[in-house]
Amino acid sequence: GFGAGPMLAVPEMHLIGGWQEILEGLAAYGEAGATDLRVQVAAHDEKSRDASYGALADYLSAAQKSD
Repeated sequence: GFGAGPMLAVPEMHLIGGWQEILEGLAAYGEAGATDLRVQVAAHDEKSRDASYGALADYLSAAQKSD
C-alpha cells in the first residue's frame, strides 16, 4: 500500500525522467532564477533512492568544482 515508504511533500514542480532530463530541468530552474531548491527522490526501494541521492550529490559537487 501507500504506507510502505516516506511520503513526498507536495512540490511546486516535478522533474520526472532520466538523468539527462533531470539535469536539464535543474538547469532551467537556475536559468529562471531559482535560489532555493529542495530535492526528493522517489524510487522503488531505499537502496535505489540512496544511490540516486549519492549520484546527484557527486554530480553537483563535481559541477561546483568546475565553476
